[in-house]
Amino acid sequence: MRRLGRRAPLRRALPPRAEEATEEGVTDELLEPLLACVVPGEPFAEYGVVEYRFRLAYPGLFRAQIREQGHVLTGRRLYTASGVRFGVALARLARSGELLSRYGPATGAWAYNGQMTYWAVPPQPRGDPLTWAAFCTQLGRPADWTDEDRAAVA
Repeated sequence: MRRLGRRAPLRRALPPRAEEATEEGVTDELLEPLLACVVPGEPFAEYGVVEYRFRLAYPGLFRAQIREQGHVLTGRRLYTASGVRFGVALARLARSGELLSRYGPATGAWAYNGQMTYWAVPPQPRGDPLTWAAFCTQLGRPADWTDEDRAAVA
């Protein structure tokens, strides 16, 4: 009988394009703009809220990242700007203590993910998290992708 011992966790190598896309230097220009899209005093905000604010406040930078790395709206790709550019930059801000992060339900157009990161400015925020669906209700827009969303990534 074979004895099972502890195994080292399996590491999948990322394809070369994905490794380039996740290098921290690639996300340097995103740090301050994304930090500006997380509102001090607000409860944790679902990732989609942060990306939407970023898209509106920094349209040229947003489009440049989408052109290089894609978006779920431009066709399913394994690694999109949302994950390997914007998400990496937000995680760097959390590691430096400038943001807090936690997981919560993915809502609206982002629901296909199951769960999503939520972001807040320290100290620990109070109140119910701001979901993408609730944010869209506040804006009076649908929580699903709109033609405006599709045009922004085209």
